[in-house]
Amino acid sequence: MTDVFHPEVFEQKLRRLADGFQKRFGELLEYDIEAELARFDEYRQTLSKYVVDGVAFMRSVQESNMKIVIEGANVRFSSYD
Repeated sequence: MTDVFHPEVFEQKLRRLADGFQKRFGELLEYDIEAELARFDEYRQTLSKYVVDGVAFMRSVQESNMKIVIEGANVRFSSYD
């Protein structure tokens, strides 16, 4: 998810990936990378209101003595104090 919010890095990685696929599959791969990058510009705007910097968020929670509930793959409803 991080790369999506760093457009230069995302574009570089996507172009490298597309280039690799193009070398392997040639004409079989019909892929418009410019259209894909434009779609991700839209995704970036849409997703930005749902994504936070997790480290900064957790630090602010700690500093304000708030309690939150964290759910993960191996833990259900663990309290973070």
